[in-house]
Amino acid sequence: MAEARRRLKSGESIFFDRCVLRVSRGSWPFADAHRDQVERYWSDALARNPHIFNGVIYPLLDHGIDDDGFYGDYARSDFASYLYWRENGFCDPPTCDGFASVMLVSSHGRYLMTKAAPYTLNAGLWVPAGGMVDQRDVDADGMIDVWRYGLRELAEETGLTDADLLRQPGLQIARDGALIVYGLFCRARETEEAIIQRFRDHNESLIETPELDEVKWFSAKEILAGDLVPRFVRLLLQASPVGVDR
Repeated sequence: MAEARRRLKSGESIFFDRCVLRVSRGSWPFADAHRDQVERYWSDALARNPHIFNGVIYPLLDHGIDDDGFYGDYARSDFASYLYWRENGFCDPPTCDGFASVMLVSSHGRYLMTKAAPYTLNAGLWVPAGGMVDQRDVDADGMIDVWRYGLRELAEETGLTDADLLRQPGLQIARDGALIVYGLFCRARETEEAIIQRFRDHNESLIETPELDEVKWFSAKEILAGDLVPRFVRLLLQASPVGVDR
């Protein structure tokens, strides 16, 4: 990170016009140093939940912000290492979990939240569509297009595509502890009822077991009022992104 840049503080939520994400390392030093512990932990975790899969993931090793934008450096790793890190208190600062959340808002001003299936790690949580960076999101030069990545997650989880929404300029980025979320705000072109039906049709068409149980529209007031969603979602809504009314 450039010397003039600083890291986001936990609890901050800032609007950026520019977000530059890249994979700068071939491996995660923390995972390499704790490989034996990771493998033992993964064996136990798999016994508890055989639905989890040790695929390629990318932790955010470091990041910085300045007047020009947000900059993030990722490393290639595996889900087992990520889970060990997460379940042991995010024990490798300044490493963070940097992920996209698609904040889809309806014509009524409500936001689409998704509910994770019981056999997933986030079972029962209401969160926006989104998820972690994976190898499909990394270009040959190591760059990650945050909108392309976020919309891939939206399509996989709900069946909605870029053609079904109107993107808002820039993005809202918030930090909650070791979580850094890239809030991608957009407007739905279809009605709330049509979007719900699109999700149901998508889930029924999947050959593999769906990651989500259901989707639902919530007002910003409902989201901000209590513990309905994780704190990072509330942080995204504390400031109004350009072009999105709350």
